[in-house]
Amino acid sequence: MEPLEGVPDIHYPTIWSYTLIGWREVDMREAVHSYLGDDAAYKLTFSHFSRKGTYISLHLEIEVQSEEERNATYRDLKAMDAMRLVM
Repeated sequence: MEPLEGVPDIHYPTIWSYTLIGWREVDMREAVHSYLGDDAAYKLTFSHFSRKGTYISLHLEIEVQSEEERNATYRDLKAMDAMRLVM
């Protein structure tokens, strides 16, 4: 089956990147750690502050096993109080 035009052909498992935008870095890091747990292998790094310093963005890289897991992780991260936006 060929992928739909304009839809990337992603082969799983794969390393997926999320950009997390929130208000406080410590709260964001705690939320991610609480969600993923001690056993998960992930990389969470500082990206930048907004121009006015209101928001901070972090870059999260994690291995996902399927499209369903990738989408569920996005939805779960987005629902966290510490996050303003997830991309």
